[in-house]
Amino acid sequence: MKIWEKLDLNKETEGFDVWKEIDEYEEIIEKLYREEIHPERFKSYRLLFGTYGVRRHGEGMHMQRIKVPSGFILSEQLNVIAEITERFAGSGHAHLTTRQDIQLHYVNLSNIPSLLRMLARVGMTTREACGNSVRNITSSYLSGICPNEKFDVLPYAIFCTRYFLRHPLSSTLPRKFKIAFSECEDDHALSLMHDIGAIASVRENGKVQYGFKVYAGGGLGPVPMFAEKLVDFIPVDEFYLLVESVLKVFHKYGTEERKFRNKARMKFLIARIGFDRFKELVFDEFEKLKKSKLSELTEKLFRYVENFPKPAPTKNGREDGEENKKALKQPSSKPDTSDKLFDLFLQRYVIKQKQDGYYGVYVKPPLGNL
Repeated sequence: MKIWEKLDLNKETEGFDVWKEIDEYEEIIEKLYREEIHPERFKSYRLLFGTYGVRRHGEGMHMQRIKVPSGFILSEQLNVIAEITERFAGSGHAHLTTRQDIQLHYVNLSNIPSLLRMLARVGMTTREACGNSVRNITSSYLSGICPNEKFDVLPYAIFCTRYFLRHPLSSTLPRKFKIAFSECEDDHALSLMHDIGAIASVRENGKVQYGFKVYAGGGLGPVPMFAEKLVDFIPVDEFYLLVESVLKVFHKYGTEERKFRNKARMKFLIARIGFDRFKELVFDEFEKLKKSKLSELTEKLFRYVENFPKPAPTKNGREDGEENKKALKQPSSKPDTSDKLFDLFLQRYVIKQKQDGYYGVYVKPPLGNL
């Protein structure tokens, strides 16, 4: 089995057929061209598939957003993105976004079904990349390599994407919903600026238990708000049911927020009913879900994490060297060089990983374009 097959976003739902989903979207596009469906009605369909309208470069041109959960992408998938960009993107480049997505600008609407099929062949999707949905779930860019991390949050974050992708609640919310995962208290994923922020935490009661400190109700925009702490520690398997409970409350009680798009984010619901009341409603839902879903979810999660692609082996066979803990921005063993530019590069762009003998490198594409 190829690595991307283990991560295939289109195989999580039992009985789901991604090819049928794409065929149905293609049929809706054809109905639009035949004027059998109103453009406003079509808008709800295209947003569900991450397709945005644009006002320039001629009729039929769109921006297509591709989901890249936690920014984790494999070489086979990148090759397909490159081919899609060359064939379909009028801009001639792929654009990296702040939510770890990829956007293709000036794509003809008639080409989008072909684009979706190419992505599906390597386990990728554009589903719920925009609209009133659970948007692309992000993780710290240092996940798996941070010297200070509690544990690698990447497999848990991607499982979160799989859990909520095509979930009945995920595309029927009052407004968009954003989730982020951080591997340590430094919070590189900026969790407090999200609807749900999860910061890795470890509890020891006779045995080590992974979990998250969870925040809710953050967001930017014209009225920025920091998220408030929802729970100090929740085991990793229970976390997904907690998020589902938050979505249920947002969906059920966000009726006032639905009336005004510019005040439809969850932070406004919390401001209206108060955080204590919000928390009470969430945990009422949570207790119900635990009884009905936790056992099956726990088994599925730990099986997924166990099979998740592992990082390359380290020199000493260990994942974390104690000497790296405080070396996040202090690369050592610099090459003997008189090249000042290279020395500056080492200072600014090279970080020491938790794996002994390995380094990470920051890459900054101009304007985020590839």
